[in-house]
Amino acid sequence: WLHCEVPRIACSDCGKTTQMLVPWARPGSGFTAAFEAFALALCRDLPVSQAAALLRCSDKQLWRRIEFYVEQARAQERFTDVRTVGIDETSVRRGQNYITVVHDLDAKRLLFATEGREHKTVLDFVDDLKAHGGDSEQVKHVCMDMSAAYAKGVGLALPQAQISYDRF
Repeated sequence: WLHCEVPRIACSDCGKTTQMLVPWARPGSGFTAAFEAFALALCRDLPVSQAAALLRCSDKQLWRRIEFYVEQARAQERFTDVRTVGIDETSVRRGQNYITVVHDLDAKRLLFATEGREHKTVLDFVDDLKAHGGDSEQVKHVCMDMSAAYAKGVGLALPQAQISYDRF
């Protein structure tokens, strides 16, 4: 274990006492930057609950770090070259819990994932596409299953795109 005391600064103007920023950790993290990097590397290859048990911390602490860095990475994403997308659903757990995933089939990368499998998920994708610099008018081709909900969503949000149905 690594323990250290972080100096505190008393503000004479407002009367608050705050911790100094340290070069080895993100503010408010509670972990060093090296530990966060190691933990995230573990989470790429292991389920978060297993990584948490291995690191002797709670999975909630790891999920907070994952969410923080995913939000940072997503803020830097640019979807300006998206022309061909694939839309599909997958089961999250046994039962009827589904998520919709949208991939850029040219760049072979995940663009968007959200809960549900109704037409609104396609509309949400188009909003996210625009938020990341993409243009729904440039999407010329959509590959998806024969879901009526996805067909409705594509018809509303991507009317200029041609649809190819996958055989599954």
